[in-house]
Amino acid sequence: MTDETTERGEPPADQEDATDSDDQPTDFVEGTFEASPHEPDPPSFDVTSGEDLVENLPSGDEVSADVRRSFWEMVVLIKIALLALSVGIMLAYFQGRFDLAAGLGLVAALAGVRVLLRIRSFDGE
Repeated sequence: MTDETTERGEPPADQEDATDSDDQPTDFVEGTFEASPHEPDPPSFDVTSGEDLVENLPSGDEVSADVRRSFWEMVVLIKIALLALSVGIMLAYFQGRFDLAAGLGLVAALAGVRVLLRIRSFDGE
């Protein structure tokens, strides 16, 4: 015969439920953790402000006109590429205008290639 307590879903009185224990695991001792040898060393500069990083940056006057012009040219070309690509995708999806979307995709590809070529030529100098 079965015991009445097991039929009701209660554990027998001689078995303790392991989840009711308030004790911590026996291998856990407060404050015994050591730093891993794989952790990187802390940075040598002030992480919260980065003051020493800002001091080493050139001012806007020190940047050459060629670098400044190249930077703004690439910013405009990247914006053109993203705009043409996103509008082309929306035209193709929502209105089915695949011809116009392909043209805008071509404009985006040309602007992207121009940016890549400009970056490579700037790195080579």
